[in-house]
Amino acid sequence: MFDGIHLGHQKILRSLLALGSQENSLVITFEPHPLAIISPERVPPKLVSLQQKKTLFEIYGLKLILFIRFDQRLRELTAEAFLIELKKIFPRLKRVVVGEDFRFGWNAEGNVRLLRERGHQLGFETIVVAPLVFQGQTISSTKIRKAIERRDFSLASQLLGRSYRIEGIVGTGQGVGKTIGFPTANLQHVVQLLPPPGVYGCQVAYNKEIFIGVVNYGWRPTIQEEGRLNLEVHLIDFEGNLYGQTLSLFNFHFIREEKKFLSVEELKQQIATDIEKTKSFFYDPI
Repeated sequence: MFDGIHLGHQKILRSLLALGSQENSLVITFEPHPLAIISPERVPPKLVSLQQKKTLFEIYGLKLILFIRFDQRLRELTAEAFLIELKKIFPRLKRVVVGEDFRFGWNAEGNVRLLRERGHQLGFETIVVAPLVFQGQTISSTKIRKAIERRDFSLASQLLGRSYRIEGIVGTGQGVGKTIGFPTANLQHVVQLLPPPGVYGCQVAYNKEIFIGVVNYGWRPTIQEEGRLNLEVHLIDFEGNLYGQTLSLFNFHFIREEKKFLSVEELKQQIATDIEKTKSFFYDPI
């Protein structure tokens, strides 16, 4: 799945590119996650969107990317049938590069041993890349998700090899932020894993520029009675219309838990404090 394209995944990509050129190296991944078909209630939240994944593959040197639709037909292919299909699609296939825990075929019956044996018979070599270890543990998407869920953005970034990013499209909100002097962009269509509700400082990429912002992810208990989770960001020192635009949020810093204030005025004072704290994360002291 290459969910996150973390340092372990990047090691596999580097191993692939070391064996050939960009023009004859292909990365294959599935969409949607196989669990969406096998056991929908167990599908893990995404670390990267489909577009982010495509962009990251390209950044890490892969020009050719094949997204295979995972459906019931594909699920029911035996490991043997899967390899035969692969060879039919790529008759000049020379080698396959995978991680140690690679499994394939119906009920994940295929493993690297079978891949090596049948690959040799089908005319391709199998290269198995050892897992990457960080602080004594194998890097995995699961560990990154757990780090984000406990707001350990530093660890998540170390395992990813870059800052964790959340992307969304600015939609129409209630306009409350603007009326109290702190306009916010209401982010919608976010597919990546979100941290626990709370207030965060972050950096925001928009229109090839980087801004800093204060993010509130929560129920907005001070201004709405029947709350629903909202993700909104106030861009500090920004003026303009962001509706319909894509924002990319990264470099998160936890500020505080969300709380209900006794008045809007008290909320405004707290937001001003949150802004100053966010500035302290990103601006060097004079």
